[in-house]
Amino acid sequence: MSPTTTEIKGSIWERCMPRGSTVYTVLRSRSKSGMSRAISVFCIWDGILVDITAPTANILGYKLQNKTGACQFVVEGCGLDVGYEVVTRLSFALYRSATVLKHRWI
Repeated sequence: MSPTTTEIKGSIWERCMPRGSTVYTVLRSRSKSGMSRAISVFCIWDGILVDITAPTANILGYKLQNKTGACQFVVEGCGLDVGYEVVTRLSFALYRSATVLKHRWI
């Protein structure tokens, strides 16, 4: 369930990822069929790389995994940049605009 604008104001999301922030993604694994990918999500807050995979999965409705020792979630589908897809969906969920947050792969 996406948070409302009032829930974002003054929240960890607004402090960690104000408008124009860059969200970083890490590809953890790809299925043999190529139909799904596991990724982790990070932001930089006060100069520190912060893992925001769990709260991102919660907001976007993904199920968390911990198979490789790292917090991750699986995105189904092929023929798309899953990192960009996740950041675009997160941007829309938080700010009602798909272009507010920027994306970079680590």
